Amino acid sequence: MAWTLGLRIVQIVVTDDQGRFLLPELPKAKYSVFVRGYGLFESKPIDGAPGANVNLTAVVAPDAKAAAQYYPPNYWFSLIQPPTESEFPGTGPKGNGISPGMQTQQVWVEQMTDMCQQCHHQGNAATRIFDQNTPEAWAERINKARAEGDHVLGDHGKDYAKNMNNAMTQFGRQRALSM
Repeated sequence: MAWTLGLRIVQIVVTDDQGRFLLPELPKAKYSVFVRGYGLFESKPIDGAPGANVNLTAVVAPDAKAAAQYYPPNYWFSLIQPPTESEFPGTGPKGNGISPGMQTQQVWVEQMTDMCQQCHHQGNAATRIFDQNTPEAWAERINKARAEGDHVLGDHGKDYAKNMNNAMTQFGRQRALSM
């Protein structure tokens, strides 16, 4: 039987207590194998094939900041702290800042996931590495409308800035900017 792999196959495995791993049955092909993990630098990929022994070396990052550069965006997104359950339903701008339409903490989390993650991959480098990482700088960044004819947004840059500001208000603007 011959395999033609016109697609990218990604298989993630976990090591045992002694660092050994076993890949499941894979089609015969040349694979690029590397180590990635929390607290580690991503290793240089080496070639591997089904049935071959592969020795990889994990390299511990020198510090937490260096290691964190390899954490996946969903790790960073998981660090967002939603308002406590007792803050719902929201009481609006004259109360806790959260829109009264946000009836429960679960709705807040669902909206954050649906509304924000749809356009932004929160936790990626662009959303976590920002020279002026203050609520004021984020407010300014959000208010900047993209130029007409933007290669990503076309002629809707101003609409997106307006929509993003409206969304931030629903979550409690200052709280959202601080996150």
